[in-house]
Amino acid sequence: MPESLCKPGQFFSMEETVNGVEQMAVSLAASRSRSLPIVMGVVFCALAVLALILAAPSLAGPLAGPSPAEPLDLTMSKDASPARVASGSVVTYTVVFTNNTDQVNTLDAITDTLDASLSFEGVLAGSDVLVEPVPAGEGLVWEGPLDVPPHGTLTLLYQARAAESTTWSYPCNSVEAAAGEVRLGPEEACVTAGPEKMSLFLPLLTNRFRLAHFTLAKTASAAVVEPGALVTYTVTVENIGSQPGTLATVVDALPAGFAFHSMAPGSDVTANPLGTSGTITWSPAESVQPGASLQLIYRATASQTPGSYANQVSITSSDVLHLDGPASAVVNVGVIPSLVDHFEAGIGLWTPFLNYHRLEPGQWYWGPTDGFGGSGAATHNCCVSPDKEAADALLMYLGAGAENWTDYRVETKLLLRGGVDKEHNWSLIDGDPIGLWVRGQYEYEEGVTIRAQWVTGYYVVVAGKPDRDNLVVRLTQIQTLDDCVGDACENPQNLYCFNNVYVLAETPLYKPFYREQWYKLAVEVRGPRTVVWLDDEKVIDHVDTKEPFLKGTVGFKTHETWTASFDDLIVTPLY
Repeated sequence: MPESLCKPGQFFSMEETVNGVEQMAVSLAASRSRSLPIVMGVVFCALAVLALILAAPSLAGPLAGPSPAEPLDLTMSKDASPARVASGSVVTYTVVFTNNTDQVNTLDAITDTLDASLSFEGVLAGSDVLVEPVPAGEGLVWEGPLDVPPHGTLTLLYQARAAESTTWSYPCNSVEAAAGEVRLGPEEACVTAGPEKMSLFLPLLTNRFRLAHFTLAKTASAAVVEPGALVTYTVTVENIGSQPGTLATVVDALPAGFAFHSMAPGSDVTANPLGTSGTITWSPAESVQPGASLQLIYRATASQTPGSYANQVSITSSDVLHLDGPASAVVNVGVIPSLVDHFEAGIGLWTPFLNYHRLEPGQWYWGPTDGFGGSGAATHNCCVSPDKEAADALLMYLGAGAENWTDYRVETKLLLRGGVDKEHNWSLIDGDPIGLWVRGQYEYEEGVTIRAQWVTGYYVVVAGKPDRDNLVVRLTQIQTLDDCVGDACENPQNLYCFNNVYVLAETPLYKPFYREQWYKLAVEVRGPRTVVWLDDEKVIDHVDTKEPFLKGTVGFKTHETWTASFDDLIVTPLY
């Protein structure tokens, strides 16, 4: 046998192999008389080696198999806020994908498996992924393609509601993602859910107390900025409970193109956050006493791309059970709002609807200290005179071109103090619903006074009692000849009436509608679609498939209200 055939790991040509086998066979044949069985065995092994070589011309290549594909340089993280949540309250989940390469990485799908005690509430406004998920078994699937920009992030923000329960539970849910053949995750986030209130029983004494409760608010220094300009954001955390609590983290989801710049004077938190774009996080670990508040003030550089940008913040705590939030602030980059009214000098821009026997001009008025933080507001009182008691009431903006507005976002702050009961007395639990009029049209013809006409559009209203968990957000539409229900279709005098509507969609939130408390109501209308947020929680997403109103102005709507106030109204066009 050639010596080269005996060297481990050495490769040789076919010609060398055949010659070697022939030489080996001749040599062994010469000694067959001494050991024929050994000869035959060796020849058989040599032929087997030859067959393998014929089947695989290069042992170093095909036998080793293909090289594995290089993994995408994508990372994924997930967190839940708050870490402790009251039964029946919402949890905000933040899933962040980070691309560490120079190329766009594309996700085919994101799959999230909710715990059985959690129910999906909706995607939040600050999320990069805005499509609603598709149910799949016990999970939710956001279908791609979903692009993660080079050296950037893709953030998914959504909320789930913890089940009502009188006992403690520890629900977890996990997320996975697919990008071609690559699988990311699972990443898991867990929360503690339990009753908000506790009872302490002592001999001859029962003491019922409320734990720490953090509220959350966020504002921006300007509603409109130039591309690349600095924006100052203020995050306020207030403890309205009776026990101190610790603010563990503040998590802010900066919009695409925005970047952290610096902390601002007056901030109680002075350390810079972790991260400068996408999701940035402060970890102050500050104690907030009952009745006290903490402010985090920072600057960010706005995007260079014109548009409307919502910036959302959430908080976590190691010992506070009830955390409000998230909270958001909207900044328009290079987009001029169609209307901004903080009611600092009256309500002269607005027109009350008066074509009804219960209505009179003085029911809508300017309250110089009725607004948010003691500023001015547009206020309605159903009962300013003894012989007029308004039921439905409408205050309209009829500025030039407003009734031709098409796609826009309108937001306002609203507060209800009370209403009138069936005995015509003031009542704390009455006065609802109140809200906004959108895509509205109004016509008035001198000398023609068909009562309650002529109005079209949608109402987005908030209803509920302060002593019951029955808050509901409702989308209704004014009935028209082409879109009506029931008897209204047979009675033209009931069409185009400001007080004759039917319900398109409504969402119960299973909590009280408190009096003397400010709420933020935001509505986006784009084509036939209407999306509604209450305190930055998306509550309605409805497409009017019948006869949608596609353009129109805005206004305020009340019902048997004594009194309600509206402040800080902003209308921003959507492109």
